[in-house]
Amino acid sequence: MTAFIRASARHFEIRRQNASRKHHNSPRKNHLLGAVAQYKRDHNKSNWNGARNLTAVFEEEGFAISTAKKIVAEAQKAGQKEVRTHHNSVAVDHRGRKPYFSLDMVLDVLIFIEDHEGEEKSIGWEAIVTEFDLECHPRTLQHELSLWGYAHFIAAQAKHLLPRVCQQRVKYARIILQRYPEPKHWRRVRFSDEMHIGIGPQGRIYILRSRGERYDPKNVQEHRGLTDVDKRKVHCWAAVGYNFKSNLIFYNVPGNQNGKISMDVYIKYVLEPEVKPWLQRGDDFVLEEDRDTSHGTGNNNKVRTWKKNNNLEYFFNNLQSPDLSPIENCWQSVKSYVRKFEHWDPEDCKELA
Repeated sequence: MTAFIRASARHFEIRRQNASRKHHNSPRKNHLLGAVAQYKRDHNKSNWNGARNLTAVFEEEGFAISTAKKIVAEAQKAGQKEVRTHHNSVAVDHRGRKPYFSLDMVLDVLIFIEDHEGEEKSIGWEAIVTEFDLECHPRTLQHELSLWGYAHFIAAQAKHLLPRVCQQRVKYARIILQRYPEPKHWRRVRFSDEMHIGIGPQGRIYILRSRGERYDPKNVQEHRGLTDVDKRKVHCWAAVGYNFKSNLIFYNVPGNQNGKISMDVYIKYVLEPEVKPWLQRGDDFVLEEDRDTSHGTGNNNKVRTWKKNNNLEYFFNNLQSPDLSPIENCWQSVKSYVRKFEHWDPEDCKELA
């Protein structure tokens, strides 16, 4: 196909060179019209000395006088707004079928959509066409509203909280607000959390294949019970705060594959090698943790003793409220990046994370 296009271009150039008269393309014509317009603007100025005329303009642009006059006359006949040149404004294109939707029609549909809430917004294009008795195909409506940024998207999910949890959150918010009333006070807080990355693709996967080979044995994802290898995950811990990001700490829990960290592991891999140096160098911070038992939520345990002996200032997040911790929003970018590459080995997962 490319060779055919090149051959056609060569034949067109040969025919143009051998033509009985010289042909001028649109850019050259537009350049001539621009020069003529500039000449007229200069001619209307008070300081014009008359040393130049249109004939000189035609010759400078490389046009015969008769040809140039014909081009200028055609442009004037068509109207200046119809001539697409660099020196005039872009004209509205009147070609093609007239649009079916007026601005009022579109606004009525948008108001109708915005008046719906929740599951009511799952209405389809066919239903809207029927509702407004539109004489168009549903795809026409879909295309028109896409220009306004409207389309069908997966709805965000929101879980209803139990009244007991709501009361706890309100009580917790009042206590924390009293402790840290100003935004500047939250600059001391370092939010911490654990993350677990599955080794290899998880759940339904996208594969690269050609059309028509969906059921080729090489392209079929088998569903079977998870083995110990499939259940393997890479476990890590991190903390973030105002103008702060900790190291990504990887840990393993002996005899545990779900990543639930124990007190001994928390002290050995997190508190001693990572948090303790912050205290030793004099960082002014407060450590926020979730209410996992490994973080020392009880009254008397080794983690709470470690925090007391090292003068660590900390507080626990509210029960069943991970959305109150900003670090929960940081993990998604890490997991998305890891999924872009092959990660069948724990070391590969750690390096990508």
